[in-house]
Amino acid sequence: ADGPVAGRAAFFQCDLLTCADPDRSPVPRLLQYVWSGFGILAWCAGLAIIMTLCFQNRFLPLLQDFMHLPLWQPLAKLTYSAYLIHTSVLILDYCQRDGPVIFSPPAFFLHFVAFTVCSLGAALCIFLLVEKPFSNLQMKVFGGAGE
Repeated sequence: ADGPVAGRAAFFQCDLLTCADPDRSPVPRLLQYVWSGFGILAWCAGLAIIMTLCFQNRFLPLLQDFMHLPLWQPLAKLTYSAYLIHTSVLILDYCQRDGPVIFSPPAFFLHFVAFTVCSLGAALCIFLLVEKPFSNLQMKVFGGAGE
């Protein structure tokens, strides 16, 4: 059962231990090269297509209406700041460690939660102390509708 279908099936069933080593991976070498060469380009093109359809209000109308609900506004204001801050949080944590990083599912989950909370907390502080005051100042100086 060697062929393109088996190769694609192996590609999606690959676990982290075997796929970390390209020689032991069940994914054919050609598919590894194609993924490495075009994975980021395909991601960018797909994201551009989804964004274009969203801007034109033509991307999955039910999902579009759900994503336009006002409940997403607070999270939308924090996620980009958290994205920019999270590298500093990771560097701050990992560069202060004396021993090696332990990779286990519980440790990974706890680190994920801790890094997410720290990043979103720092993003909230920046929003409240920098972005919102300057936004209010901009509205008073240049006019316009406030948030």
